[in-house]
Amino acid sequence: MPELSNLLSFTVVAALLVMSPGPNGVLIAKTVSLSGRGTGVANVAGFVSAFYLHGLLSIFGISLILAQSAAAFFVVKLAGALYLCYLGVQVLRGGPGNAGAASGPQPPNIAGAS
Repeated sequence: MPELSNLLSFTVVAALLVMSPGPNGVLIAKTVSLSGRGTGVANVAGFVSAFYLHGLLSIFGISLILAQSAAAFFVVKLAGALYLCYLGVQVLRGGPGNAGAASGPQPPNIAGAS
């Protein structure tokens, strides 16, 4: 039977882990503070759609196929890498995805230098 101190320690650590924001929460907080509510809502919509897509793929067994087939997994990784390269080129060229970044609110100057 576990000791009470071990159980209490586990409960405190588990509670802190559950309450701490993950990378998604941190990204949303940063995006909302720098770019506004609309961009934050777009981030949340992206996260939710990704979670549902992964859930649907898991239900239909695609995740199992990708886990078992190295060739299929390679194709998915390659497609993702090519898409990220495409997004990177768009940002470097100043394409449509980069248009709001320059005109959005700037973070405050904390150092006090004007």
